[in-house]
Amino acid sequence: DVDIISIQFSVAKGTGCFWPWREPYVEFSRTILQSSNRKVGHNNWRFDDSLLRAHGCILGGEIHDTRWLWHHLQPDLPAGLQFIASFYGFPHPWKHLSDSDPEWYGICDVDALHYIYPRVADDLRTRGIWRGYEQHVLSLEPVLHQMSRRGMPVNADAHTKLGDALREELVEADAAMQQCVPPELTNCLPKLGY
Repeated sequence: DVDIISIQFSVAKGTGCFWPWREPYVEFSRTILQSSNRKVGHNNWRFDDSLLRAHGCILGGEIHDTRWLWHHLQPDLPAGLQFIASFYGFPHPWKHLSDSDPEWYGICDVDALHYIYPRVADDLRTRGIWRGYEQHVLSLEPVLHQMSRRGMPVNADAHTKLGDALREELVEADAAMQQCVPPELTNCLPKLGY
């Protein structure tokens, strides 16, 4: 139920094109997206790809999401595109330009992927965890997508009861944990002040 405003593509580092989502660009974009070549995006598995499919696009080829590649490599670090690109030599920040220069912003989004994807993939291979990414992340995504399309029935009453029971357990567990901490350690201010 979300409109697509524009679409961006890049085929090599330092390149990019930005098109508004209207004809003749829509049909041209659909042709590109349907091709069997590898595609790389960022947060595309959970956002862009679903939106494109909802607008009638067929996505062909192997599709990687650098957000999930990065998460497999660095699970405790933030996963924003500009943050990740800063580790892999992207020359400047750009996210602040989304309103003032949407074309440049969009092209930087797709250009940054050329800095990230090959090097994150190399880092995963160097650390010996590429196979884990392929088997447990990349191969699982199409299955999760199909499950999402089909959905699954949920008993609303049972869901509410389970949520209530879990919240109650959480309150009890928190109370028990608070008893484990001596009162002198719970003070937020230093004993003698600042």
